[in-house]
Amino acid sequence: MVKKNPKRTIKSKSFKSYLVAIFSVIIIVIFVLFSIMGGIQKPGKERQGAKKENKMAGNEFKIDGKLDFFSAQNDTITSIYIEIAENDYSREKGLMYRQNIPDTVGMLFVFAEEDYHSFWMKNTPSSLDIIYVDGFGKIVRIYEFTEPFSEESIPSGDLAQYVIEVKGGFCSLHHITTKDRMEFIRFEK
Repeated sequence: MVKKNPKRTIKSKSFKSYLVAIFSVIIIVIFVLFSIMGGIQKPGKERQGAKKENKMAGNEFKIDGKLDFFSAQNDTITSIYIEIAENDYSREKGLMYRQNIPDTVGMLFVFAEEDYHSFWMKNTPSSLDIIYVDGFGKIVRIYEFTEPFSEESIPSGDLAQYVIEVKGGFCSLHHITTKDRMEFIRFEK
């Protein structure tokens, strides 16, 4: 039978404790670094997030003109700055993905001629007021506080050549009705 050396056992225990302590410190440092950096992400997740941020970053308003609302008595009600959507791509995109819509800004959709139009709220996180306007600038239909992300059709009901999207509650706030009209000017580029 072999006799154990007590000194060697003490050194082995000290050495093991020393290794455990160093290993624990390394784990804590790694944990702190990952906490600061936001943790570990699976491959591809970071790229998806970056795409979403880029998609959102390009959604600030581009001011193309100014739009005035007038009462039936021809009094100015209010004015907003507008981004103009007049091609298929910009009309299809509309205000999708836009989180914060200022009270002083909206989007004007311009169509070549009067027709029956229909909009929806797909990928639109903010409630909107949707205003249908005929070729003479008269408001023919208003939908207030539309439901965000809804894919339900929001039809014009009458012939319209223009559609205005503004922040939900805008029409109530400014008392805009189907008796009113609008005019817009396009800024020079």
